[in-house]
Formats: sequence, C-alpha cells, structure tokens
Amino acid sequence: MYGYQNGWPGVPGVRLPLSSCGCNDFPAQPCSPFPICGPNGCPIHLDSACVIYHKNMNTISGLVNLNLPNGSTLELILNTIDVQLGPLNVSNWSLPVLRAIYTINTLKQFGEAVDTQIGLINDAIADLEASAVPIVATDSATIDFTTSGTLDHNITASVKISASANNLLIANVDGLYSTPQTLSIDYVNKTLSITEGNEVDFSSLVCGASGFLGNVTSDPTAIDGQYWFRTDLSAASGLRIKLNGSVRTITTS
Repeated sequence: MYGYQNGWPGVPGVRLPLSSCGCNDFPAQPCSPFPICGPNGCPIHLDSACVIYHKNMNTISGLVNLNLPNGSTLELILNTIDVQLGPLNVSNWSLPVLRAIYTINTLKQFGEAVDTQIGLINDAIADLEASAVPIVATDSATIDFTTSGTLDHNITASVKISASANNLLIANVDGLYSTPQTLSIDYVNKTLSITEGNEVDFSSLVCGASGFLGNVTSDPTAIDGQYWFRTDLSAASGLRIKLNGSVRTITTS
C-alpha cells in the first residue's frame, strides 16, 4: 500500500509506502517498530559518503547544533555526531567524589547523583540557617562595635577617642593621628612641659637649688651651684655661675 507523506519544508509530498511511518516528515517522526527496508532486503546499497543532506539546497539547514550546512554528507554528519557524543561518555569522566558514593555509568545515573547531592547540600544549608544565632558584639573601653546584615554577621569596629580636654588624638581616613608636640624646659622652675599638654616637675630630682637659670641680660638672684648665660656679654665671658657666695665667669675661649 502507498500513501502520501508530508514533504520537507518547501518540497511537495511524495508517494511512499505507508510502512514509512511518517519518517519522511521534517523533522522525522518516530517509528515503532522502525521498518527495515521490507522483507526482500534493501534494493539499493549506498555508502554514507554518497548520501547528501538537502542536496537541492532549497531549504535552510536544520543541523544547527552540529554546525553543518546543506550539502553535508551523511558520513560527515555521523562523524560529527560521534565527536559530539565523545564527551558524553560518562565512563571516561573523573568523578572521584561521586563515584565513591554512587555507581555512575550513564548520564542518567550522573544526573541523579548530582541531584541527590544538591538536595543534601540544600538540607545542610537549611539546618545551618535554622541553627544560626545573631552575633553579639561587646564594646571595650577603647573599641566600639557596630553590627549589621543577616543575623548581625557584619561587624565594624571603631576606635574610641576620649573627649577629655587636651586630647589631640584624631581619627583620619587612613588611621589614627597624633599631632606633633614640642617639649619645653623651664630651668628656673625645673619643669618639663609639652605643647598643649601636661607639665612634669623635676624639682624633687634636682639636688638643692642648683641648675641652669637660662639666658638673661643681668645676673639673677642665685644660690651656689646655679649658672646662667648673659646674652649682653660676649660668648667668652657670658657664662656665669655662683660658687661660694660669689658670681664667677666661666671663660669659654
């Protein structure tokens, strides 16, 4: 028996045996069981290199995934399919982790193994999220903490700067900064002071009342052991000291 099957796109239908099961349709329809040339064998034997895909070039190539044009031989198409199937040979894949747990010989087994493991990972993540608790940050005397984000897991720490008077420490964008200070010595009062800061009294560490009385233009009231420099005199005779109740000149040249 014969009938007309749908032709290729743009090509009229052709008269074929009904046993073709629609295999001349485009795309081809599945046949079950697929006919094998009939009971008398195949009337024509062709090499795959002689069968041409769309030999008339009158329709767009459907071999998009194979990246083959019209005019490709069946041999080229089959060889290209074979190359494409090579990476799909699961038995050649290196799967040490999955193979330690599952038997993987087919793509189906591989997909099922991956799906199972993803499910286990999702369950583990859900358990962690359920058991997670917010982070509590405790400030110290010098550090101030700020928490944010999911369960306060983002922590920011800022150094505290005392608001006490004369504190010159500041926080710049690149870190803490302390303004340079200048030390000043008061030889008369025997003190050491720092710019805009504290003053240290050394009088208790100095024996008696001795010490340098500074630069002056006239001899100060002094006691034995104290010395000074007269700026109104020459360098050679300006250094003075009181010894045994008398002011004496220390010649420096």
